[in-house]
Amino acid sequence: MPALAAAAASAATEESQEEIARFREAVRAHSSEFADQEEIARFVEAARAHFSAPELEAQKEIARFTEAVRAQKEQPAGHNAMPALAAASAATQESQEEVAHAIEAVRTYTAAPSELAAQKGYECYTGPGKSCRVCAPTHLRTADDQCEECNNGYRLVGGSCEPYKCDLSSSSGCLACKPTHERTADNQCADCKPGYALSDDLKCVALSCVESTSAPTGCKVCRPQHLRTLAAQCEVCNDGYTHNEDFTCRPHLCSLAELPGCARCKEQEFRTGENQCHWCAPGYEITHDFQCEAIACRTGPFDACKTCMPRSLRTALDQCHSCNAGYGLTAARACKPYVCVAGDSTGCAKCVEPEFRTKDQQCARCEPGYQLLVDGSCKAYKCLEDPKDYCRVCMQQHSRTQDGQCAQCNDGYELQADQSCKPIGCVIGSDSKCLECQEQGRRTEPDQCTKCNPGYGLVNSSCKPFTCSIGPGPGCKACKVQMAATDFGQCAACNTGYKLMPDSRCDPVPAAAATAAAQSSSFAREAQQEASQKVVLDTKQVLKDFMKQMETNLDSYISKAIAASVAKAPASAAVSLLRGGNSAPAGHSSSALGMFGAADTDADGALSRAEFNSLEQRA
Repeated sequence: MPALAAAAASAATEESQEEIARFREAVRAHSSEFADQEEIARFVEAARAHFSAPELEAQKEIARFTEAVRAQKEQPAGHNAMPALAAASAATQESQEEVAHAIEAVRTYTAAPSELAAQKGYECYTGPGKSCRVCAPTHLRTADDQCEECNNGYRLVGGSCEPYKCDLSSSSGCLACKPTHERTADNQCADCKPGYALSDDLKCVALSCVESTSAPTGCKVCRPQHLRTLAAQCEVCNDGYTHNEDFTCRPHLCSLAELPGCARCKEQEFRTGENQCHWCAPGYEITHDFQCEAIACRTGPFDACKTCMPRSLRTALDQCHSCNAGYGLTAARACKPYVCVAGDSTGCAKCVEPEFRTKDQQCARCEPGYQLLVDGSCKAYKCLEDPKDYCRVCMQQHSRTQDGQCAQCNDGYELQADQSCKPIGCVIGSDSKCLECQEQGRRTEPDQCTKCNPGYGLVNSSCKPFTCSIGPGPGCKACKVQMAATDFGQCAACNTGYKLMPDSRCDPVPAAAATAAAQSSSFAREAQQEASQKVVLDTKQVLKDFMKQMETNLDSYISKAIAASVAKAPASAAVSLLRGGNSAPAGHSSSALGMFGAADTDADGALSRAEFNSLEQRA
């Protein structure tokens, strides 16, 4: 057996045909040393145990080799079985590792009967597979085949060598296990199923993916497990994210440096592409694809800009800073031509030429009744009709030359030369001034009174001093002091034959009535002659004053309305003169002279009592 062991060792380390030949010779020389059929059976069992792994390609050849050994033992002495052994030996040349195992098995199980008989206690055999690589020391064994160290791919369990397991079930991610002799732990894989990855410890781990809408970088919908080739592969990305080529998700990027005019990028969750802008800087506008485009502005003739707004101030296309001549800026800063329409409805008689206009409706000349303002607009002259302070009737628009021109005034107002209505005035004061004035709406001339100061009485709405006639008979011998008088013709003393009555009048005493009548007749004739001359003079002056008053608007024409309102004035003035007044009431004596002439029927220059009574009735 020492020679067989040396040959086996040599064959395990050499690959040449010469060593194989020596192996054949060793087997042939010692084939007779197999003790019995039991040893051959153990050899075959050992070979089967070692070469049962699925990766051994020469299993059949080893089986044929062991069968040839068994056949050699059973043959009668002198039978030559070398050709069969040689054939089996030659078949093992394809795998030097399997040959080495076979030699070791032959060495172990062909021990000399003397050696086997010499061993004592529990048996232990080393070999491939789950056999011991190193047996436990004899004195430590408590059973057969207790190992101290196992072959690669096996682990020590209670003194025996057990192979590391590998699960290929459907629940496992392992597609192919590691060869047994390469394993260092259970479930070590050589390749993984789709959707799994080989870890550092050779385990197949499922490629993870977390679905989440709150985690911005996570998947909205994960890729199916069997399609994953990396972790975090997504079928659908969250809003604002897109797929990489490897099905992971990345955010849509946005860089202001790459977006001219962009003031702020869109929020991540609203992006649908790269570099999308949320709003633009002044002077830029956002496009349909969320880019910022500079707002353009053109200059040129007509309605184009003369100068554009600075870009930073533009909010729309073609916003102008200034326009060409004849054009003006709108609220939107566009240029439009100034419009002007001439005609009666506008007041504009002729428009300014288009190229010289600086505003709409700019006129060179206005229609009658309109005023041309400095800015070229035509303004209608205004006139208000009002029952109090303004016109009763306004002048027609085309006849006006200024504001407030009237055709007719309200009561208490008088038309001026400029066609304005001015209130008729009244002065309150002492002496002949009014103590109280007539109401405004009832005045027909200035200073019309309703009440006079002491010593004055109303004569046709004017205040006149109280007077009396000094003369014979019923005439006053002396007049009552003016400030004490309360009426016209009041006496302080009477002539002989007359007595002073309570109303300050002189009435005749009955006994002296005849004498008084004679004296009165002579005196009356003288007084009437003197009075007639005075009446004529006073009447001429009164007539001049009255005519001046009647012709209020200085157009050399007295209206019918004014003439009717003073129709009775001449008669009243004449009667007042003939009653002995010192002067005629102002303003009502225009026809006093005519009235006097008509009343003096006998043309003697004096009025008899009958003629005076006739005149008084006419008044």
